[in-house]
Parts: sequence; structure tokens; C-alpha cells
Amino acid sequence: MNHFLKYILSFIILPVLLSCNAGRDIIDDSDISDKVRVSFYLSGSDISSLTRSFSGVTEESGDIYENTIDFRQVEIFLCPDETTALKIERVDIFQSSENISVYHVLGDIELPVEYINRDIRYRIEVFANCGTDINYDRRGELQFWYNAGEFNPSAGTNKKYIPMWGASTQILNLKLGEQTKLDDIIVIRSLAKTRVSLSESVAAEGYRIESLRLSRINSSGYCLPYNYASTSTTGSIPENIYIPSNVQQHQNVNLSDNDGEWFVYMPEMASTSDLQFEIYIRDSDNSQKNYKFSFNPDDNSYFRKIIRNNIYEFRITKIRDEKVDVESGIIDWLVNRTEIWWKPDIDNYDITPNTAQQITPSVSYIDFKFRLDLNYGSAPDNVTGDILYGAVWTATLTNGLDFKFVEEDLGTGKKSVSKGIARSEPYTIRVRATKSDFDEIRSTELFITVDGVKLKIGENNGEYITVTQQSY
Repeated sequence: MNHFLKYILSFIILPVLLSCNAGRDIIDDSDISDKVRVSFYLSGSDISSLTRSFSGVTEESGDIYENTIDFRQVEIFLCPDETTALKIERVDIFQSSENISVYHVLGDIELPVEYINRDIRYRIEVFANCGTDINYDRRGELQFWYNAGEFNPSAGTNKKYIPMWGASTQILNLKLGEQTKLDDIIVIRSLAKTRVSLSESVAAEGYRIESLRLSRINSSGYCLPYNYASTSTTGSIPENIYIPSNVQQHQNVNLSDNDGEWFVYMPEMASTSDLQFEIYIRDSDNSQKNYKFSFNPDDNSYFRKIIRNNIYEFRITKIRDEKVDVESGIIDWLVNRTEIWWKPDIDNYDITPNTAQQITPSVSYIDFKFRLDLNYGSAPDNVTGDILYGAVWTATLTNGLDFKFVEEDLGTGKKSVSKGIARSEPYTIRVRATKSDFDEIRSTELFITVDGVKLKIGENNGEYITVTQQSY
């Protein structure tokens, strides 16, 4: 089963984007001769399950909250050797107009001349939701403070997103003015997820969970996994836990209800011997009774500790007078969906000319100058301020048989394009006829689509832009 294209982020070292998802290019006609450009996809863990769950399911995708990245907290480092860490500076972010799972991150980097045009083995590390201004040399100490009420999709303005980290080692030859496509980089979450539900048969008897609590959760955790320093490429869940030496177990947390499935996110834990569920269940007569059961009642070796990026699942299969019967299992926690924080305001654009144009024997093509401004959008509810982003635009013609876009040298070191990213400088869109011997006048309309919305070019003048071709 293909689990890639789960967390897809294109990282571009340049003020404007060149490459996006699925190998398609967003052509940029700006001068990049003094820049280095890099792009790669960021995807989720794709491994075999530690143990099969009771339902036979061995893997599960995260939901929107569990896959969300706070783009104010994304930092990427290229390390050409053990003593050098070159930071990619994020400049701008935007979402693909074709796939909401695809984010593009724009950035630049100052590469010393000794790293240019040479085959060099780079270690690449990605930090997401781990804070800002990360000290790379002390990254192993990067710690988060855990509060179940904050690591929750319903937390409102106090909501925090799950810290993630990934690494890859690749041989790169970075050249000025050229794009280098990197291999996918896999990231893993720093938290695990615990989930409790009633079996279908128990629910059919009229039982329902009224509330659910889990005792003695760790108060903090590390953003990076145990083997971060020796991991050349992330690709599996580490088997060893990595927790702060000063960690405390003082939190009794309430699980949240999601349509009958109760859940909580948890830091890694060295031992689950003290973990105990306390559950209140109502029956069909609306009578309530509470029960307690251990996190690891059968002393299953896989449940003796909490390891990041796993789902620990419990299902109550029988309710007795003094106890409940419980099945348990572990599921791989994959990543394949992400959330967009905003929808762009795409009204601020202009195109010249914006009236009907005609191709004739003396005018073999028409150039349009199109500009779509960068915009500031509202930040997510857990972030203050605004976010600068640029939307992706794509030009289309209603008559693709008789007319075409062409990518041609404009004589200035730049090329005409038919798609790009919002910026202050206009692009040139060039339209030609596909042949010169039409027997009658042909026409087409030009549209530009931004994040799924078609701009009605020329609407202010009461007409769309049209291009006609006379026989010659």
C-alpha cells in the first residue's frame, strides 16, 4: 500500500517557488543566478505494525489536527559535516491550489562557496511544531511541556500542535541558479495516542461511556526521538523511549469524546505499571457505575512503555458486575491529511491588457502581464499576528486546440509562463495560435485560477479577454 504524499511540503531555497507536488513545475521567471534552490516532500512514517490490533487493523491515518503543522514553527537544517548546520530561512508559505495536502514553504540559504557544485553528503533535519530559533547543537534537549487540555483539537486559543521531527541523509550537488529535488523525508510525532471505545455488541445493549480518566501521565517530553543523533534517515518508530531526566508523573487526564471514541495524546513513558483507567458507564436504564482497569492488564511487552507515534487502542467487550473485559492493540499512526489554516483573498490582481486582443499576420502572439499580490492572512487561533502567503495561480484557455501557452525567452533572461506564485513582480503569459492556416476566425478565452477559484479576467470591462486568429 502506498502511504506517501501524506505530509507533503515543498521546501524551496529561493524567494519564489519552482517546483510543487507530483513532479509538476511552477515556473518562475525571476533571476535566480545567485541562489540555490531545493525542494522536497515531507511524508509520514510508513512501517509494519509492532503488533496487530484486536480489529486486525495495523495502520491508521491521523486526522486533521494530528497532521497540522504550525508554519511559524518549521525549521530545516542542512548539515554538510558533523560541525556545520546551515539553516534554511522560511520566507513565505502557501497551499497548493490542486491538493490541500500539499504545502509549499519558501526559503533561502547562504551556502559557502565550498559547498557549491560539489557532490556532498548532507544530513537534513526537519523540526515542526517544536518552537522557533532552535539551537541545533542542543536539539537533543528540545523539550515540550505537556498539558492534555492544550494538545487537543478542541482547545481553542490554547491549542498546541504535536511536535514532529524527521531526518534524511542524501548526496546532493547544489548549483547556483538550479533546482535540486531531494528524496522524501519522513517525520514522526513526539506524542502517542490512546483511544478507548465500547464494542458494537456492548453499545447495542444500551451502554455508553459517561466519562473516562487516565492516571499519572508524564508532565513533559522531548521533541526528538531516542536515536535522533544516530538516525541517518527516519523510517520507523524507535523502539526505545526518550524522556527528560526531570520528568514527573503528576497529571491525571480526562479523555475527550469523539463520537463514542475517547482519546488522549500522551508523551512517551518508561513504564505503564502505574497507569490506570477510571471509567464511568451508563446503562440503558440510565444508571451509572464506575470501573477501573490497568493500561497493561495482561503484561503485554508492547504495553510496558509508551512509545511516540503509536496508537494504543482499547475496546471494552463485556461489562460485568465488578469489572469490564478489555481488548487492546497497537496501530501505526500514519500521516496523510493536513489542514489549511486560511483561504486566500485573491481579489488583489491585475492583468494588462484586459480587453479583447487579436493575433494577426503581423502580430504572431499576444503577451499578457499578470500580477497577483502576496497577501496577509489571519493566523490560526493559537498564533498571534498575520501570516504572509502567496497563492498558486494557473492560466487556462477555453480553446486548447487552436491556441496554446508558450514558454519562450523574453530576451531579458526570463521566460513567459502559464502558472506561478503570487508576488509583487508581474509575470508574462504568452499566447500563440497552434497554426497559421485557419479557414475562419477562431477565438479563445483566458482564465486564471487561484486556489480553485477562476478569476473572470476583464470582467470590469464587461467582457473576458479573447484572442482571435485570422488566416494568414
